[in-house]
Amino acid sequence: MVWSLRSSNYRRSYVVSDAFFVVGITLASVGALAAVDNTGFFDLVRYSSRRFMDLLLNKSTRPNVLTGDFATYVHRSRRKHEVRYPLLIGAVFLFLSLMVALLAS
Repeated sequence: MVWSLRSSNYRRSYVVSDAFFVVGITLASVGALAAVDNTGFFDLVRYSSRRFMDLLLNKSTRPNVLTGDFATYVHRSRRKHEVRYPLLIGAVFLFLSLMVALLAS
């Protein structure tokens, strides 16, 4: 593999490095957003936008999760997202991107 990266086709290795980087940064970003969502940072925005859409579309007669106040909504809808795997896989892809770029230069 090292010989193929140091050969005259080194430009292809930069494409591979860029592909690993894009996948790695995307997965790491998804993991970071899931970690922030686990703290409850987006709960108020989610609740208010759903409440506004229910008012706008006149869906106040159907039973939904939004009955009650914001604290009741947060208590009912508390779910945790898996954070470790996207962050770990993203870090692996970023490391692979770095290794391919270093071997190609």
